[in-house]
Amino acid sequence: MRSFIDAVISLIIAASAYALFFTLPFMYLWNNALVGTIDGVHEITFLRALGIMVMIGLLVYKPDLSKKEE
Repeated sequence: MRSFIDAVISLIIAASAYALFFTLPFMYLWNNALVGTIDGVHEITFLRALGIMVMIGLLVYKPDLSKKEE
């Protein structure tokens, strides 16, 4: 049971680090490159940037269906 709890905690830490690593640069680029350049574009928060990143991931995800089970 202890190893399961350690695995869950490790997963939460890894997911948080992954989210910070990819979301903060996206938010920074959005807020500093787009907001002043394009009319009607507003600054986004961390959670909105994370939501956009998740949505992009869902839209471009392409499962590999060519693998055959033997």
